[in-house]
Amino acid sequence: GRGLGSGLDQLAQPISVAVSPTTGWLYVADSDNGRVLGFSPEQVRQSVKGSAQSGTVKVVRQEGVVLEYRTGGYGFIKGAGGRHFAHHSDIRGRGEVGGYPVLTKGERVTFEPRPDAKWGVRAHDIRP
Repeated sequence: GRGLGSGLDQLAQPISVAVSPTTGWLYVADSDNGRVLGFSPEQVRQSVKGSAQSGTVKVVRQEGVVLEYRTGGYGFIKGAGGRHFAHHSDIRGRGEVGGYPVLTKGERVTFEPRPDAKWGVRAHDIRP
């Protein structure tokens, strides 16, 4: 990739990859850009041939369920990859109580998983 940035053709510090056994999509954890990118099987084949075009990746959102959320503004969300840390600064579209957005145990949300040095994977851009 071309390093730091929000462009769909940029990767910086990719730290992990996974392949979906059902769809064949390749997922790359792009650490320094704080996102997970998905590549279709066709895009992977094009890249191997050296003919891939820029802009052929997508940010992957997941659905999840709130496992717990504490009054200090943090908690955990269960998604496809397991349990993800959730911080109040990553919650969007919510009112606040005591200065922190509100999440309720059992509530369904969407989010973007991103690598985190302390928590392994952190839920980012959490939305009800």
